[in-house]
Amino acid sequence: MKNKYFLLALSLIPFFVGCGEEDEFQAKHNQGKNCLECHSFTSGATVFKSLHTVNYNQNDAARGYGLQLLLESGKILKFRPGNGNGNLLYNGDAGAINSFTSQVIDNKGKVVNQSAKNSHNVGRLACNTCHTQNGLNGAPGRIVNFDYTGSLVSDTNSTTLTTDRNATTPITKKSFSKDILPILLTCTSCHGNSGRYTVTNANGTFNNITSNNFIDISNPKNSRLLLKSTRSISHGGGRRFNTSSTSYKIILTWIMEGAKNN
Repeated sequence: MKNKYFLLALSLIPFFVGCGEEDEFQAKHNQGKNCLECHSFTSGATVFKSLHTVNYNQNDAARGYGLQLLLESGKILKFRPGNGNGNLLYNGDAGAINSFTSQVIDNKGKVVNQSAKNSHNVGRLACNTCHTQNGLNGAPGRIVNFDYTGSLVSDTNSTTLTTDRNATTPITKKSFSKDILPILLTCTSCHGNSGRYTVTNANGTFNNITSNNFIDISNPKNSRLLLKSTRSISHGGGRRFNTSSTSYKIILTWIMEGAKNN
């Protein structure tokens, strides 16, 4: 009897070892690459947490988010998780797809980002061929799990775009030294030479705001730099600008692009 249980235990070892290997494989499975180069399903994509991340970056993949195609007819085609964090796939009848709106959804089914209305078609089902690190064929970059244009508003049922912004228009990259620092220099009356957030030269200011948790790349709108400037949270200097201002949009875009010291 003892030998029987010993043999049973031995037979289970490959199973448990295999599970660990599979989990690691699933985490690392070619994020950002064209899924249809190797797979025969209808559509494949990767959802990331930042707009210009590199291929294979499993740590920047938006695990737990979904993707769906909203067809002109109103029918919704839902993707399912593929191998690897952030990877998603749809396998169905491509003949039923004409033009569609691509929508990223959270784990509750709420739309958190979407393309312009009916801006894609059946020829755009290999999503990662255009949604590369810097974008090809007019794509702005990666498919991401947040509303990087700031154009989503809540309604009673879901989240929808208020404008048919052309999703193929590239985002102009923002420079910290040329675009962000001039805005921050308007704050030197309070932040000229004191506190954790001190505005001096480009390198010094960049280091101050990035090393003291003023920037949230995974959720740019939640960055304390923006929340304080709009007085969404307490700020002794009051409101510096609102969410519809040019300054807000410039800083938001810079954070969405990775908050680089450029």
